[in-house]
Amino acid sequence: MLVPLAAFGLMLIADAGGESQAGGRATARAAERLQAERELCVLAAEYEATDPEWGPLPDEQLSAFYARLWDAFESWTAAYLEEHQGCDEAGLQRAVEELGVQARRGPPLDDSVSFEVSAVRLSERPAAVVVLANWARVATFFVVTEVAGRMSVAWSVRPEAARGFPRRDEIGRWAYVSGGFHDGSFTARVSALPPTAGGAPRFLVDAITMPDIGLVRPGQVSMWEWDGRGARPELITTYETHWESHSVRTVGDSIQVRANEQFETFYTCGS
Repeated sequence: MLVPLAAFGLMLIADAGGESQAGGRATARAAERLQAERELCVLAAEYEATDPEWGPLPDEQLSAFYARLWDAFESWTAAYLEEHQGCDEAGLQRAVEELGVQARRGPPLDDSVSFEVSAVRLSERPAAVVVLANWARVATFFVVTEVAGRMSVAWSVRPEAARGFPRRDEIGRWAYVSGGFHDGSFTARVSALPPTAGGAPRFLVDAITMPDIGLVRPGQVSMWEWDGRGARPELITTYETHWESHSVRTVGDSIQVRANEQFETFYTCGS
């Protein structure tokens, strides 16, 4: 009888230790989330204080601002998803709204900027979620996965966009942080797609640029496959669209994209 009791005692000690470790980890993640929330509030105040006339900062400074913003938001998202297992897109959006990080800009824009998110759960075990976030007129997306019970950002489009930006390739467009003439940075949404024939999760990113001038602008549609370590584009293409007619939707096994085309016999300005 002594052996089972000793084994039982060891099991109780191990369980108590596990609970202590879990509690400590939860406390640490809550602290990380709160630290990220404070950083986001600081950044929102910085954004609000900038001149809204034709863009808040030069592109180099704006790129540095968004690098800090996305770092903090990725950290906050990973911590929140670990604390709220099974959270869906609607729940994440509510949490972002309750977070209350926003910037109010005065004339001539008179707008209020806050985070807008969309998300798709790629797998349950291990948990993996792709999150797309918009702030002002810039977007990014990343994948949060679970490793040994800890949620962390396993992949982000940002490093690939930084490498592609000098080449001005399709993924490099995600490094744009300001508007231009009939072109600019992205706002976007992510949605689910059926898995590959081999069962790998996939998702669709529907993006549209935000120019300073012009209603006609590029849009971008892309299909991504998640292999458990990184996201790989199966298809990524840019096309001409219009703010009011932009439409991307899945119908059966196809993706329908409404694109602008030029007349063959005459041309008018699309602004």
